[in-house]
Amino acid sequence: MNTDTVRNKNKKTTLNRSRILEKCWRLETLADEMYTYLSRLHKGDSSISRLWKKMAKEEEDHAIQIRHLMKWKEGLVEEIEVEGSKLDRVIENLEITFRNMKRNPPTIEEALTEAVSLEEEFSEFHLENEIKFPNEEHRNMFQWLRKADESHVKSLKKALEKLKEG
Repeated sequence: MNTDTVRNKNKKTTLNRSRILEKCWRLETLADEMYTYLSRLHKGDSSISRLWKKMAKEEEDHAIQIRHLMKWKEGLVEEIEVEGSKLDRVIENLEITFRNMKRNPPTIEEALTEAVSLEEEFSEFHLENEIKFPNEEHRNMFQWLRKADESHVKSLKKALEKLKEG
């Protein structure tokens, strides 16, 4: 990795409101699609299929909330600073993982492990980046999204532990 790449990776970049919300919406929509796919793939295990369906529904709800925010014309977000292209990398990781899952359907354990990793990455992104909102209600919504990601990690880890216990 050359020094320009390292410098750009750590550099904060300001994106406009509509662009960052569009990327966040894409992330939530992809997660919804992946969890919906996994619920169908693992329909033979009703508890795991229900977990995937619950996750898909929550991601769909997140996407709806973000889409609602995208429709607001003024005063929502003046600027958002993100570390380099981290959000793009998070989305790309999700796209690659989902594409690989469709090519080589994962076992329940493999899918849970991948989902934990992805949800941790989503949550880390929310924690690491400074999002500036003019209004507390909107800040609270994004904090709620971060907490939902953390809750997903806990649920997935619990299911993974239960699966390994046998």
